[in-house]
Amino acid sequence: ESPYYHNGIGSAQETCEALRQGTVRSPAFEGPGDAPSDATAAFRAIVAQCFDVATPPHSVSRLLTAVRAANPTTGSVIDNMSRMLENYANHLESLVDERTRELEVEKKRTEQLLYRMLPEKVADELRQGRDVDAESFDAVTIYFSDIVGFTN
Repeated sequence: ESPYYHNGIGSAQETCEALRQGTVRSPAFEGPGDAPSDATAAFRAIVAQCFDVATPPHSVSRLLTAVRAANPTTGSVIDNMSRMLENYANHLESLVDERTRELEVEKKRTEQLLYRMLPEKVADELRQGRDVDAESFDAVTIYFSDIVGFTN
C-alpha cells in the first residue's frame, strides 16, 4: 500500500505520475517552503530545484552529487560519526563548565547570606552538617520580619 493510497493511488507508477502532474502532494513535505529552518542555503536550493517543474526531471545521481557538494564530508561513516560525537562531547564539556561556574557563584551568594543571618560559629556548624547546640546569652535582640508574598 503506497503512502498515497488514501487518495486512490495504489502503484508506484500511479504515485509518480500523480506527483509529476501535481494532482497530489507528499503528506510529509509540501515543497521548498517546508524546508527545515536550519537547512543551509545550498540544501534549500536543491529542494527548490526538485520542485521546479520548468526544469527537466533530475536524476538521482545528479541530486546526490549536489547534496555531496553542499555537505562535503571525508572519511567513512564511522569517522564522521566519531567526529560528530567528539564535537558533541566538547559541547557538553563547555556546558558543564559553564553550569559549574554558575553553581559556584550561587554557592558563594548562599554562604554570604547564611553568614549575614547567623553567627559565624553557628553557620560553620550548619555548613559542616553538624547539630548546633543551644547557647545562652545575657542580652539578645530578636528581629521578626516577613517578605511580602513569601507565605503565599
